[in-house]
Amino acid sequence: MNCSFQFLIFLFFKSLGIFAIGLATFVVSTVVVGYYKSYYPFLLTKSFPFLVSHLIIFSWLIGGVVYSYYKVIRTKPGGVPLGMKTREQIDQIKQGRSKKYRYCKKCDNIKPPRCHHDRVTGKCVLKMDHYCVWINDCVGHYNHKFFLQFLTYCCLGCLYIVLCTFTPFLVDIGFLKPSSTSNQNYEKCSILFVICLVCLISVSFLLFWHMFLALTNQTTIEYYENKDRKAYCNENGLIYKNEYDLGKRNNWNWFFELKENDRWWKFLFNFRRISNDGITYPKANSTKKSENIL
Repeated sequence: MNCSFQFLIFLFFKSLGIFAIGLATFVVSTVVVGYYKSYYPFLLTKSFPFLVSHLIIFSWLIGGVVYSYYKVIRTKPGGVPLGMKTREQIDQIKQGRSKKYRYCKKCDNIKPPRCHHDRVTGKCVLKMDHYCVWINDCVGHYNHKFFLQFLTYCCLGCLYIVLCTFTPFLVDIGFLKPSSTSNQNYEKCSILFVICLVCLISVSFLLFWHMFLALTNQTTIEYYENKDRKAYCNENGLIYKNEYDLGKRNNWNWFFELKENDRWWKFLFNFRRISNDGITYPKANSTKKSENIL
């Protein structure tokens, strides 16, 4: 692939990413405005504690969506650090005189464990999962946790609004009798209900997939690699196990850097940057980390 074609791919995806971020911002803004324009009048007819509790929940969920989206966009996935190996050492790896490390022909550099080359950005990404146009970057080692937090807050926020607007939606389609509130609010609530239901269904699949990856300590790329290796081992009467699988609870805690005794749901409030360097990783059945290549 020549440099000009690579640049065109990069330019296309970057332009698409800018559009996707703008679209996502527009959708979130529409939901927020729609909530206050359509459902807020219903809340005003309820008791004051009921009103306050709903506003607190909505503010927390929308705040989580906005902040986690900001974090995942602003946090780079992580690349191969400069100066990891000398030119002589890289040449030895390139010539096959070292079986310890992998070599990236496109970057002309070594590839740490779980690192993969991204064709869009033209760089090797630490613990790469995939390139996502919605964040205009790769999902990798340093921003994967924020990506999963963003998906979680999106689903929780959409679920909350779907539950809130479900009754007005039934009124609008004629299943329930309307109250004293104007029909216009019922129609607006129905539109909000449909938007959030569609978003909830579509994002839920992605959320469950990445939760599965976090619980099994894999990336999307590694899942398919491990699937092929497992099939090969089964054909040859061998047993294959993901060497980074520490068990579901330990995998979850490691992914979000939670403490051993922390509740699993505390990942929703942990917005700290990953402290692991993306070069070394703990392995199963061992207290040692994967080979440190620094």
